Parts: sequence; structure tokens; C-alpha cells
Amino acid sequence: MNQYGSFALATAERAVKTFAQALGALIAADGTHILNTAWGDRLSVAVMATLLSILSSVVSAPVGDPGPSLVGETTDPAAAAEELKPPTHPESPYPSM
Repeated sequence: MNQYGSFALATAERAVKTFAQALGALIAADGTHILNTAWGDRLSVAVMATLLSILSSVVSAPVGDPGPSLVGETTDPAAAAEELKPPTHPESPYPSM
């Protein structure tokens, strides 16, 4: 996958997560009587949060490493796999028991 495809995939993932989180928060707030919201209001807020997530991803694209994040998350699968590897530790100077 090329750089633009990886960027679009990562941006779409963030947008879906943002939508689900915003909608879930409003459903929970309504269920616990913290807020009283109608479904139209919930969906409207979730869509607006999603649009802002996409916009922030696009705006942060030219900053740092390739990807939709300002903190240097990469969309390169090989680099992401390398980051997930556990650290290697040198041999202990103490004898094993």
C-alpha cells in the first residue's frame, strides 16, 4: 500500500473510533440522566466530532512522520511491527540459578 493509502486507512480508522466514542459517550450520559439527548442530537454531535477528527488528521499530515498523527505514529507496517517487538536485554552478569 502506498503512503496515501496508508494515510487514508489510518485516518478512516481514527474517524470511526471518534464517531463511536462520541456516540457512546452521549448514549451513556443519557442513560445515566446526566444529559437528556435525542437520537438526532447524538448523531449530529458524533458526525461533527468525526469531521473534526478527519480535519485534524489532514492538517497534521505535513508535520512529522508520514501519518495522521502529530506525535509521530507511523503508517508504515514494517515500522509499526518493529515498535511492537519486546526489548532485548543483554546477558545478566549474575549466574542463573
